[in-house]
Amino acid sequence: MTESVLDYMTRLGRAAREASRVIGRASTAQKNRALQAAANALDAARAELTAANELDLAAGRANGLEPALLERLALTRPVSTA
Repeated sequence: MTESVLDYMTRLGRAAREASRVIGRASTAQKNRALQAAANALDAARAELTAANELDLAAGRANGLEPALLERLALTRPVSTA
């Protein structure tokens, strides 16, 4: 049976609450390592994410999404990665 939206959102909210407790107990160094790992994972998946975003944009155009919404949907490279 498929999970209802309400059940999914409840489960997601509980997981987020628990994650916030874990993060709250983490040291600054641990948080920095976690952020760097996330950044590295996103960078490693850049080509795949860009390709998927292009498919999303094409589907949005085909379904008549407004240009402003398409602009928000489009992934852009950061101005600075410092």
